[in-house]
Amino acid sequence: MPESAEMLAAENVRKKAVLKREESIRRIRAIHDLAVRCETDLSLVDWLSLLTDEVDDIWSQFTLDSDALVDSLIYLG
Repeated sequence: MPESAEMLAAENVRKKAVLKREESIRRIRAIHDLAVRCETDLSLVDWLSLLTDEVDDIWSQFTLDSDALVDSLIYLG
């Protein structure tokens, strides 16, 4: 693979990792916002309980995407 194609591939990995990390952050913030709302609206607690089961998966995905981002940034120099 020519160097320019490798650089393009690394840039695409970087862009994808950034977008996926932003989505994970958005999801975690939404869960946090719901938790804050639960302080005044107890009817939301069941919904929050369902969403908190997803936190480990979201965090795992965030970590994978962060690693991919760092790897691509190192490669791109």
